[in-house]
Amino acid sequence: MQQESAPGYRLDIEAIATWTVVCALVPVLLAMTGIAFNKQVLATAPYASLIRNSTVVAFVCLPLLAVGLQWYALRRFAPYLGLSMWSGAAVVTLVAWICLPYWMFRAETAFDLALLRWRMSDAASVDVIGELLLSFATLGGLFVSLTLAASLLQTLVLRFVTQLPWKIFVIAVVAGACVELVVAHLPDLLGISRLQALNGLAWNGRLVELTLRACAGAGFGVASAFVVFKMLVPVQAGAGGCAAPNKASSFFTLATLVVLCLPVAIAIIGRDGGRAAGLSVLRSFTIAPSIDTSHGETILQHSHPIETRPGRYPVVYFSPDSKYLIVLDRELRLMLVNVATGRQLGPLGDAIALHDDYAIAWSPNSSAVVLRTKGVADPVPGTRYQQNRTVVRKYSIPARQRLGEYLSGADECYESHGQRSLIFVPDGKSLWTLCGSNTSLQPQSTMAVELDATSMRPLQRKLYGTASVSGSVRTLGVSDGTVVYLQRRYDSATDEVRLGRLSDDAAADRVYNLNESGLTGGLLAQGDVIEGGRWIADYCGTPATQRADQKSICRTLTLDSSSGELQRISDDVDRRFERNRQGLARGDGLNVEGRQSATRKKSEILVIDEKSGKVRQRIDTREQHPLTFSPDGRWLVMYSPAAREMNVYRVRR
Repeated sequence: MQQESAPGYRLDIEAIATWTVVCALVPVLLAMTGIAFNKQVLATAPYASLIRNSTVVAFVCLPLLAVGLQWYALRRFAPYLGLSMWSGAAVVTLVAWICLPYWMFRAETAFDLALLRWRMSDAASVDVIGELLLSFATLGGLFVSLTLAASLLQTLVLRFVTQLPWKIFVIAVVAGACVELVVAHLPDLLGISRLQALNGLAWNGRLVELTLRACAGAGFGVASAFVVFKMLVPVQAGAGGCAAPNKASSFFTLATLVVLCLPVAIAIIGRDGGRAAGLSVLRSFTIAPSIDTSHGETILQHSHPIETRPGRYPVVYFSPDSKYLIVLDRELRLMLVNVATGRQLGPLGDAIALHDDYAIAWSPNSSAVVLRTKGVADPVPGTRYQQNRTVVRKYSIPARQRLGEYLSGADECYESHGQRSLIFVPDGKSLWTLCGSNTSLQPQSTMAVELDATSMRPLQRKLYGTASVSGSVRTLGVSDGTVVYLQRRYDSATDEVRLGRLSDDAAADRVYNLNESGLTGGLLAQGDVIEGGRWIADYCGTPATQRADQKSICRTLTLDSSSGELQRISDDVDRRFERNRQGLARGDGLNVEGRQSATRKKSEILVIDEKSGKVRQRIDTREQHPLTFSPDGRWLVMYSPAAREMNVYRVRR
């Protein structure tokens, strides 16, 4: 039944339903516009020209389709709304929404940091919860204000064609923005991180993201329509009342349940489908083993737990003499621990800032440890980004007293994201810290700075020189008694690796093409370690020369760091994404592998002979997996994700 409320507008259940569906489709269409805009098409790809032209058409037509759908839905409410009038207002709004992320960037970043801190805490404190609520309130206030400002012209157009009070549409926009904000960030609070860019995702991942965005858009539609409906048509009870309000109330209830339940359901099921959720339910009804049960030889034996409670992503740094280790705890403090007893001795300095790309280096005699963190932030020229200067501090062990520090000046040494960016020279008299650059690499850019190990004063700077064409340094290492750096450059046929010494001004004196015989074709480099005369390069992916039935592999190349001679090639199944299986190799021919049960709170630890593949020991234990061995091979640290604790195992030779 249709209710004629006023000459300038018409309100019925079909208009409300149409508006809600269109509001759900608009974010999907705009997200697909972003996919088309960011789509990269190689010139050698099949049908490259057709794909490129299709993306251009999609980029132009999808926003126009969104505007047309909005006009179609609103015309059922406002019959006198012209397409040209609405299109003009909608174009202005779209331009305003393109600028919206710029204003929202800092608020979104603050909320993401507070959210990450809340997730990493075992028991959220009042400060953590307060920071999360304050950042969300700041984000919400900014989002609602900007949404209202962007929709101002559209609001005036609707006021003009319907002759209704302008406050109705203002309240509707504010209510819709508030609900959209809550629904859009509901997955964050439920453990699903939102992805801004959808390019590169599989279609099932894109479907999840588009569904979440559609729910947020539908939330705006339901809330705004509800405000208009309640202000124009009071709910009538009784048998003699109009049927439209009753139908509308039922629709609002159903739509609200769908908008809120879909994100919750996706969070419970997860991105990998309902199987993971079902297995998690089965595991929740089982009991974890209280003691270890060992079979075979007694190589690993539980010794004691570590007193420090680690964060969600455990990190352990052993001292060279294996007497101490450093653990990043749940409060983001670097805690010094006695290995033999598991007792914590205290933190090194202040807590690490969230997202701080810090680095740690032990002195060769284990008497001191050096910590690299972020310092003062300088603006990156020509951008709105910043880059932090380097701060290096030295602490005594075990007293943990600060012995000195190095504070980088402007344009001297910026934060580096190298795999190993801080390293002592073998004699312990000095150390090198790797430097990034706040501009593109030039021959005069600083590669690394050498610091005196006693006073922490800079001794010399290593410039990139002609090596700048090979890109930034990936990692540092020790070869032939001196500190060396590694650069890697890819192209279609080569995997060029350059090794050079930091102690002189010469360019890289060793250049290798690891793909010369097709060893790394189709594989992606995972990391490099240069230590003890060996250079170990890890790769994962699908080989370019694979058979039709071959799956992804992980390949480890062991080379002589002096001559570059290939000593060994080791291939294994790609286990990077296997949640229930994690292994750790040991240098003397033993592999320790952890296998977590999918349906029970237990794990199986296997000690495997690397040459023969024979299982020498099997341990049935609680949920845990191996992390790292001590340098002397006498200790093994294991981590239990469920209990958030670490255990030390004694290794018997």
